[in-house]
Amino acid sequence: LGLDTHLTPELLSEGLARDLVRHIQELRKEADFEMNDRIHLFYEGDAKFSDAFNQNADYIKNETLALDINDSLAGAAITKEIKLGGDVVKIGVKKS
Repeated sequence: LGLDTHLTPELLSEGLARDLVRHIQELRKEADFEMNDRIHLFYEGDAKFSDAFNQNADYIKNETLALDINDSLAGAAITKEIKLGGDVVKIGVKKS
């Protein structure tokens, strides 16, 4: 039996979501939020990032204590531009 190393779009989206969660947690720390502070989450990016946020919304919200995810940076208190896999996405947070 061989090992199937083919990465499906779902697996790629899950991996991207995990990377996004890590960066969102770093941004929370930079913003001096408390560990249990609820947040509003914001992002701007291409379809790949929209898909990752939409398909993994529950996971991302649970991991980052986000009440909602907005596909615009309008209203974000602190923002950051990150590069993931050669693509750029901007993320932002605001304490609830």
